Amino acid sequence: MRVEVDRDRCEGNAVCVGIAPDLFDLDDEDYAVVKADPVPADQEELAEQSVDEMQAYLLLQEKIGEKLNEGSNNLESTTREFAAKYNVTLTEQKNALAEKMETAGKLNKYINSAYLAFFKCNWEDEQMVTAMNNKKVNAVEQARSAMLQYATEGLKSLDTLKPFENDPSLANACRAVLKFYKKTAETDIPKLTDFYLKQEEFAKIKKSFDEKSSGRSQDDVNAYNKAVKEANQSINTFNQVNTMVNNGRSQVLKDWQDAEKRFADDHMPRYK
Repeated sequence: MRVEVDRDRCEGNAVCVGIAPDLFDLDDEDYAVVKADPVPADQEELAEQSVDEMQAYLLLQEKIGEKLNEGSNNLESTTREFAAKYNVTLTEQKNALAEKMETAGKLNKYINSAYLAFFKCNWEDEQMVTAMNNKKVNAVEQARSAMLQYATEGLKSLDTLKPFENDPSLANACRAVLKFYKKTAETDIPKLTDFYLKQEEFAKIKKSFDEKSSGRSQDDVNAYNKAVKEANQSINTFNQVNTMVNNGRSQVLKDWQDAEKRFADDHMPRYK
């Protein structure tokens, strides 16, 4: 298992460090960094827990934002009541900072709803790549199945995510990533795992063929040549599909990161 830190999303709150100090640390700028790569087998459960905690942290942020907005609204209401009771003239009916905080809270909630859908798929994709590199077909299948489920659920949730201030760019970027993950899980990964299965089968055929070095029949030779041809074809298919997936992954992740940054820059209110 490998773990990566999304520096654009890291807030330096040290949640992951508190849970798994042997896996994470903070650099000089208070961003999280991975200390152990790959993750030791006895630390994998903690790594997964840190992911769960990060999801919980994002949800907690939303709740805190809601409480801050509620407190701001209560303060404004109390101020108006006080002014009315004692004939105080208010020069500003609504606090500018409160308005910006309310907008920022709505923006963060919107961004987090899209990010969580992306985050779950991206996490499983990373586990799948690690398992693929280690040729662990069962682990690949587990990650593939989970990624397909999360991608399907995420796409469904995006159907109900309305544009933020008439801007659908973040939802569209997230939808593009999830469609990539869904296609990868449904179509591409089975072709890659098929390669490993065929390689295992070819190794068995070759071993049997080598053991008959002095008593091979023409049928044995024909069967071996056929296996060699199929093995070579599977290598070509694997290389083509793997290159396509890697290039596609790089592009959709870049598009997602660019869209997320641009979306936040466009909509986050500034207070002077």
